Order: sequence, then structure tokens, then C-alpha cells
Amino acid sequence: MDCKGLEKVFLPADVTAIEKGAFSGCVRLREAALPDRLTRIGTDAFRNCESITSVTIPEGVTETGEGAFAGCVGLSTVRLPSRLERISHEAFMDCTSLTNITIPEHVKSISSGAFEGCTGLIDITIPKAVTRIRERTFARCNSLVSVSMPEGVTSIADEAFEACGHLTSVLLSKRLTNIGDGAFAGCGELSEMVLPKIVKNIGARAFMGCPKLSGIRIPDRTVEIGEKAFGYDDTGERISDFVLCGRSGSPAEQYARINGFSFMSC
Repeated sequence: MDCKGLEKVFLPADVTAIEKGAFSGCVRLREAALPDRLTRIGTDAFRNCESITSVTIPEGVTETGEGAFAGCVGLSTVRLPSRLERISHEAFMDCTSLTNITIPEHVKSISSGAFEGCTGLIDITIPKAVTRIRERTFARCNSLVSVSMPEGVTSIADEAFEACGHLTSVLLSKRLTNIGDGAFAGCGELSEMVLPKIVKNIGARAFMGCPKLSGIRIPDRTVEIGEKAFGYDDTGERISDFVLCGRSGSPAEQYARINGFSFMSC
């Protein structure tokens, strides 16, 4: 429908679902009152509603639709329901005015790209029930300063925090075993990273483009370190004074030798 002139929406009390793309592209929409009986928000329901500034999702909603609020560049306040279990793919992608959001403890899954490009987001607390940080979930969140992961997180997927240019503090879960390709690539302010003892796989370019990271200790259980995982700037040039620390004869020493980095046995 042509809704470019629509500024306010007040849905009837008996509405339980907002269908796919229902208000997508309503660029002047400033206010949308969602009824208490609502249980489902469809894919792209409010995508690119650039003028909407706040939204309260009713308690009956347990999952946001894919891309439901993507591109809502004016959205600065979001109140999520306490029973929410899943934040879907690209649900809040490119909501550039969003500075903080409280994710309910019941959330078990935050899908790929859910908060990608939320350039105003300063910090985020990930619920305890989440076990995996998915692809590009927080990529391009350039104002994000710190991240603390719950103990249940075992995997950080490809490019999960790519290009978070102001990220300085990351507390990883002690149960983490896998860090994906480009997971922290382009995090230019990251100067320290403590890898958990049981990390097995570190993907290609995982920490590429982190010039302030001058060295890192590789756990004894690490069996794979991908190409240019660390010690390279964002152009792919080697950082000459980068130092690797690890067990002698380990993949860490092999990586250091192949890439021409200093190695310390520790």
C-alpha cells in the first residue's frame, strides 16, 4: 500500500498479528500503538519506517519477525516483552539512533544481523540463555565500547563483531571453543584479548585490523588458527612487532613462524 503520508497508527484491540511488510516503507510514520493481544509481528512489518522513534512490543510476542524494524533510523527507544525468546534475523538492523536496549533474560537466540549497523549502540548485555553469537549480529556497531558474554556462549560466528571500531573491552565466556572468520576484524581500538583455555578454533581474519592488539596468548588446546587471524592491519599488511605466546611446538608457534612473528613459549 501507499503509506508515505501515514504518520500515526492505532490498531484495534483484537488484532493479534501484523503481517509481512504491513507498514514497510511508511517513512513518515511517527507513532504505532500496538495492541496488548498482539502475538506476532511479521517479516519486514515496519522496515524503513524512518520517522518512528519508539516502540513497545506487547507481552504476548515471543519472537520478532525477520527485519521487522530494520532501517528504522529514528528508532531510539525499544521496549521488548519479558517473554521474548528469539530476536530474528536483521530485526533491528541499521537502527542507527538506538543507543541501548535491554534484552530480556528469556531470550535464547539472537539471530544473524539482528543488531548489525546499529551505529549508536554503546553497550549490550547478552542474556544467560544465549549459547551462540551468530553471524554479523553486532557488526558495524561502531559506538559499541564493551561486551560481556554469559558463561553459556560456546561459539562466536563469522564477522559477529566486525567493524566495531570503538570496542575496547570484551569479556569472553570460559566455555568458548570457536571464534569464527573475521569475528573481531576491524575492531581498531581493541588492545587486549584474553582467550579462554578451551578455545579450539580461531578463524581466518578473526582479529585482522586490530592494530592496537600487540600480542596474544594462544591456549594449549587450540588446534587451528586461520589465515591472517591476527597480526595484520585492515589492509592485510603485517604488524611487525606483533608477538605470539603459546606452547612450544603448537599451532601458535607454527603460525608465528609462517607469518614471521616473534614467538614466546608460555
